[in-house]
Amino acid sequence: MADGKVITLYSYKGGTGRSMALANVAWILAANSKRVLVIDWDLEAPGLHKYFGPFLSDPELLESNGLIDFVIDYAGAAAGRTDAQIDPPYANMQRFAVPIAWDFPVGGRIDFVPSGRQGVSYASRVNLFDWQTFYQKLNGGQFLDLAIQRMRSKYDYILIDSRTGVSDTAGICTVQLPDDLVVFFTLNHQSIGGASEIAKSAVSQRPADRPLRVFPVPTRVDRSEKAKLEAAQVRAQAIFYPFVTHIDLQQRDAYWGAVQIDYEAFYSYEEVLAPFAEQRLNSSGSMLSSIQRLAEFLTGVDLIPPSIAEHDRRDVLARFALTSNSDVGSALENLAAQYEEIRAEMKAGPTRTRTMNNLVSRAFLFADGIDIVALPQQMFSRNRPGTRVVALALAEARTRDEHLPLVVEAISSPVSQFEQFHALMVARQLMRSVQPSAKALITDAIRGQIGKYITESDPSRWVLANDILESSKLS
Repeated sequence: MADGKVITLYSYKGGTGRSMALANVAWILAANSKRVLVIDWDLEAPGLHKYFGPFLSDPELLESNGLIDFVIDYAGAAAGRTDAQIDPPYANMQRFAVPIAWDFPVGGRIDFVPSGRQGVSYASRVNLFDWQTFYQKLNGGQFLDLAIQRMRSKYDYILIDSRTGVSDTAGICTVQLPDDLVVFFTLNHQSIGGASEIAKSAVSQRPADRPLRVFPVPTRVDRSEKAKLEAAQVRAQAIFYPFVTHIDLQQRDAYWGAVQIDYEAFYSYEEVLAPFAEQRLNSSGSMLSSIQRLAEFLTGVDLIPPSIAEHDRRDVLARFALTSNSDVGSALENLAAQYEEIRAEMKAGPTRTRTMNNLVSRAFLFADGIDIVALPQQMFSRNRPGTRVVALALAEARTRDEHLPLVVEAISSPVSQFEQFHALMVARQLMRSVQPSAKALITDAIRGQIGKYITESDPSRWVLANDILESSKLS
């Protein structure tokens, strides 16, 4: 394709699955040997990078500049100029694009322009950028046209993830830049009405020699209320009728049935690409099949579903399940603080112990979702009652990582009986797998506490400790 097509994906309200659909359309196109550029233009609520996280060298975008940095760079250079000429280097958006690391079929690729470098300054960079000055005084409209035109020559498809609602940036994405506008909506009155009005506004603002094709897509469709669903479908199709006349009359009914994206609870809990989540790639009615049919209407060609080897699929799904270390660290710190609040505010007794054990159970949930080989020791070394207990909880949930040093220390020099109990819980599991020298370290630590801090007055620790010692004699 000599002149790439620009397609904006837009939703009037959030929660429609727009970003997820865009990421999957991009993947399907690249799997069909297309060159795809993906731009996260949802500056206020960026999230597209989550769907590409396993394939990015900087998945949290802590060091990756992006769209906001692109326009800020240009605005800073243009502010001191009196002429309208645009310096070519500033209009090169590709210098902000990062490649998606995946071996697509020959010719296929995805490059990703993120919203911008994340961090404490990101929000202020977005909020302080003056789009009105950018357009009215800095020739911003021509600058963006030039930038996109250059990308057209390098890519077959440019997919733009637009901000929801009505704003300057949404107008850029829905009116100025695209050849096609995909409008996502849920089947309620507010979403249908808002999405159709945006479509109407975008179409009316386009010049006659550059018409805009609109593709309405109902999403998160719940089939449990059949009568209400049918009524909502009829209403949506009637309201969007003026925008689908570019689709062949004989294909329109098929269009609505093909592109409708049903609600699937699995996709509500984590950002994951459908080709990796769905084993039966050609199953009708699936998330993947609906998005593939949408991609076929957008491109006008038949597409094949992505083919992914089972071992690759499992590996990538495991990587999708990983939560960023920064997010996990913050969550675990909060659990540690909650533990310390419980110890300080609640009276010692069964209720407090039960509450603390519930917190330990919550910490367990983080163990298999992240790479925590070093994390328990890092938390334990902070030497606060809460961080020590959370570290032991992680170790207890993942004893295969053999966190021996912290277990021995928590048995030998515990901050509390509760901490020592959970150290003994980890030790009991470790005794089944560690080398004799490690077993000796555990049993020596326990013997040093028997009759001192571990006594019959606390049967839970007393029985557990003696069970470990007895088992060591049998091994």
